[in-house]
Amino acid sequence: MKRISSIVWLVLGLSLAGLLVFSWYWFDSESRFSEQSQQIERSSDPALQVTLAQRLLADNANLDKPHKIRVLQYLAMAYSRQGDYRGMIDTYRQALALDPKDPQLYNSIAYEWAERGLELDSADAYAQRAVAMARQQAAQPKPVVIDQAAWDRGNNTVLGNFLDTYGWVLYRKQDYAGAEAQLREAFKRAPDGEIEYHLGLALQRTGKLDEAVEHLMRSLTKDLAHPDSARAAAQQAYVEKNRSRRGFDELLAKYQDQAKLQQQAQELADNAGYIGRPAPDFTLADLGDAKRSLAAARGSVVVVDFWATWCQPCRMALPLVDKVCKQYQGRGVLFYAVDLEEQGKLAQVKKFVADNGYSFTVLRGGKMGTGVDKLYGVNGIPTSFVIDQQGVIRFRHIGYREKLDELLSKELDSLLK
Repeated sequence: MKRISSIVWLVLGLSLAGLLVFSWYWFDSESRFSEQSQQIERSSDPALQVTLAQRLLADNANLDKPHKIRVLQYLAMAYSRQGDYRGMIDTYRQALALDPKDPQLYNSIAYEWAERGLELDSADAYAQRAVAMARQQAAQPKPVVIDQAAWDRGNNTVLGNFLDTYGWVLYRKQDYAGAEAQLREAFKRAPDGEIEYHLGLALQRTGKLDEAVEHLMRSLTKDLAHPDSARAAAQQAYVEKNRSRRGFDELLAKYQDQAKLQQQAQELADNAGYIGRPAPDFTLADLGDAKRSLAAARGSVVVVDFWATWCQPCRMALPLVDKVCKQYQGRGVLFYAVDLEEQGKLAQVKKFVADNGYSFTVLRGGKMGTGVDKLYGVNGIPTSFVIDQQGVIRFRHIGYREKLDELLSKELDSLLK
């Protein structure tokens, strides 16, 4: 065998050392950026947020484009909370200059400006561009790793939300007929509460009071950013239609009861393909690189919660999951929080878990859409499964729930009897 020269070994050694130094530097930089970003997010003082964001930018002159845009968005929102709208507008424009091909950025800026009634002509142009880009994306062939239903659902959600922004901009410009047209399509594609609320407002302005009352009432049964404002709008439309407030509370209670029954029926239908079936087995590494398998957990009740650090509803749900985890320690229940991050996020995830003091076991499930979540048919997060001692799925929950801890406790008690 040909002997490898000492020069080759030296080059290989230096290359490996360089790679190790680069890796250490990258992880250290990512960790510091994550820590500084979380300081901004946690602060409730907009003046402090401005200072922290400006310092982060000054201390990290070589930030890559996605990170710099993220910090500029923090800064713009902090300016907005201060009432410095010129600062907000200028900062958003800086972010847009860094990536003029990001439809989500156009949409976010247009919505923020519409909310405050600022730069409405620019907001109109940005919203239209975001919608056009979303339509182009929806027309592309689906990736091989995603099934057609999930691809269509994702495109409809994005396009629906972008159309909602465009409709809201037009509403703020008092083009109520134009707003109605955009919001009707938005609600058809993504029938969430905020879009339905906006549609109800537009219908009221165009004189379609029957529809306006119906949509505004139904919006009150869903998650809303400003439920008190929505209730006031619904009452105003109701009085405008009926010339009296009499019967308003009874009608709202009727819509709320109907929504609760529909939600229960939908959950039963959604869970029909999962409940009572064996949970798919997996073997995943935890944050310390130890392997954990579902098969090895047989004999224990297992809660499997799919999440990611970038998912805000997940961040809201994790403290509730952790509360139950602590409550059932030593009682034959295992908690696996399956993280669905991209590659290279391990340091960020470790820091997030440590900073929050979570006690559940975090497993690395691969990037969402291509990881272990596919085995479980997960289309959105957070999604959690409760698996009994025989490895059978008994309960399934999708999305953030305000009393998830109480719900999980009841389910675990029923399985531990």
